[in-house]
Amino acid sequence: MGDSLSRSSKKKTKRRWVWLTLTAVFICIFIYGGLYAYDIYHSVKSTYKPIPERPKSEKREETVSIQEQDPVSFLLLGVDKRANDPGRSDTMMVATLNPAKQSMILFNIPRDTYVDIVGKGIKDKINHAYAYGGVEMAIHTVENFLDIPIDYYAEINMQGFREAIDALGGVAVNVPFTFEFGGILFEEGPMFMDGETAMKYVQMRKLDPRGDFGRNERQQQVIKAILKQSLSVKNFNKVDNVIETVGNHLKTSVAPSDYMSLQEIYRNLDTNQIESFQIEGQGQMIDGIYYYIVDDAERERVSQRLKEHLDLQSEYTQT
Repeated sequence: MGDSLSRSSKKKTKRRWVWLTLTAVFICIFIYGGLYAYDIYHSVKSTYKPIPERPKSEKREETVSIQEQDPVSFLLLGVDKRANDPGRSDTMMVATLNPAKQSMILFNIPRDTYVDIVGKGIKDKINHAYAYGGVEMAIHTVENFLDIPIDYYAEINMQGFREAIDALGGVAVNVPFTFEFGGILFEEGPMFMDGETAMKYVQMRKLDPRGDFGRNERQQQVIKAILKQSLSVKNFNKVDNVIETVGNHLKTSVAPSDYMSLQEIYRNLDTNQIESFQIEGQGQMIDGIYYYIVDDAERERVSQRLKEHLDLQSEYTQT
């Protein structure tokens, strides 16, 4: 199955950018969607897809609630669905929100990470969990890998990213070094980008002296730029257009009634203080297939940071 689910590097990068853009706008919807709750209610209610018979994570002793201002976690899935294909999660991202600290952690799980696929009884790439068993298997697999509860999910079908970022009027990014890519010259320093330009900015890898790590940092940089642009007062009148654009491609277990609470709780969130990091690991070929291997010490480091942000004790999540 590993070979059948692979894609060319160019297609992977494009899909990754689509996901990054929609992920950032998705978070903006949750944080500021409450401002437009009355006008967009009928748009967002169609996105509500709770998981049946799952009132809480098995790694929680008690149910958590956005409205009660509990720290919560999200699994964000960028999904590529095609005809006669159950789809695959080309990118996975975990976000944790802590209302008392007015802070957010946002990070990628490398799609090739070699893990136990919970419910399948095999080891495979983590992004294959969705193809094997949909959202539920993806959630259980991520919970097992990170040893944290996943309280909510969002599944985004990767379309319309240019329209989403262009609906905001573009984003401001500080380019770390000068390079030319895709027919566009990126000069070191501040640069305002439309959707197409920003896509090229995060696609480039070979010209970056830090390779994939440098590209990942630029991806996270653009996410924060989209968040900042979306949350600015001058863009309030544009957010409803963005919500309508992204809403057509979104399914989530966050109820429409929680949107207002998210806006109220996180209205003072400083986007410059969003914490992001990478899961360190090493590439390895197993039976001719590339996997990303994360050792136990690194997995524990990431797990403990997330538990701390969620105000969890280690023993609460172990099963």
